[in-house]
Amino acid sequence: MEEGKLRRLWDIYHSYGPSARVVLNTFGTKRSDDELRILLQIYEQKLENRMIDVLKSHPNAWMSSIFGQDDSHSVLIVKPKYCPTIDLEYISPIYEMMPASPRIGVKLGVMSSKAAEYKGREPYKWLLEHSTTAAAAGWFFDGRCQGVFSREGKFTCALMTDGDSITDLYRTFRASHKSTTFPAVQQSRELAFAMARTRKLKLCFRQCPGGETDDFPTLPELSRKLRTAPGSPQFKRGLAGVHLRPKAPNLSSIDSLVITVDKYDQPRAIFFQFTIAERHPMGCGGLAAVWNCLPNEVKRVPPAIVLVLPDDRAPAYKVQTITDVDCTKRNDECPSIWPQYKLAMTEAVLWSKPHSSQVLDPLLVFPDPIVPMLKLSSASPGGS
Repeated sequence: MEEGKLRRLWDIYHSYGPSARVVLNTFGTKRSDDELRILLQIYEQKLENRMIDVLKSHPNAWMSSIFGQDDSHSVLIVKPKYCPTIDLEYISPIYEMMPASPRIGVKLGVMSSKAAEYKGREPYKWLLEHSTTAAAAGWFFDGRCQGVFSREGKFTCALMTDGDSITDLYRTFRASHKSTTFPAVQQSRELAFAMARTRKLKLCFRQCPGGETDDFPTLPELSRKLRTAPGSPQFKRGLAGVHLRPKAPNLSSIDSLVITVDKYDQPRAIFFQFTIAERHPMGCGGLAAVWNCLPNEVKRVPPAIVLVLPDDRAPAYKVQTITDVDCTKRNDECPSIWPQYKLAMTEAVLWSKPHSSQVLDPLLVFPDPIVPMLKLSSASPGGS
């Protein structure tokens, strides 16, 4: 056989394993590159159909009932497993089952992952499409968002509050903290006011460090968790950027929070509300309760309220109402003046998996054998 054909056979063997008979039989006659490409595409489709059959049932049950039929061994193959009592390399009373090739193994893993993702999405979509169950879909959305924020990641939130009026809203807040004598803190406060007037809020989450937990049972426990020592006004820097959530959904106005630290080492509270509703008013008392449990260092700058929404609902979303507002107290403690942002959560991010960016495309790990074949056919005089 010509060298070009031998190399093509090796490429196919490397991609599909030792049992790709449909492809190997095509080398009995001369075929053009286009014909070979079509044959491989047909084989790939049949191969994927067999993979689906494997994933529909337990592999052992599939092997006992279907293995040996219709090229089923093109997906999984059986190899003798080394037995020390016999001490022979290819003869053994026991066996192991494995994918026919590394490329097929990766494709099985990717298809299995996509199938699990599809099964997870279906209940959410079904609940969302029916008016009587749409509220229940909010629990799915909440849970998925909590999982996304618990991993490392960067997000950009868009300001909903009128940026031109924020300076006036914070005038009383600034006046009430004039007694602060730390220049760096004063600079940080001015930076926070400037940030509040901008259209974007950038968040950077990190995973919870060892020895800490990212949940809390009650607000008093959250207060203790955030401080360097019991009763201290200082924020514990080890929790900066960590998504913090209640163990049970028992907070009336927020679902979770994160404390960020700016370049002047000034912490700032970011409150999250996950919702799929068209309107989501928040109670002043619930917001104030969380604010009051924070260390004094965090309360030197105004917090932000971020409403996390499905991306198809975010564009039309506006500033939400703060109910039961009592602004007879200091204005800086009145949630109605806190800026509100929105964060559009795409389906790709919502249903992403940990380290999903590292999931490899099998066609990148094990390239399509057609590519080297075409190069060989143009370089080898014996190529068909």
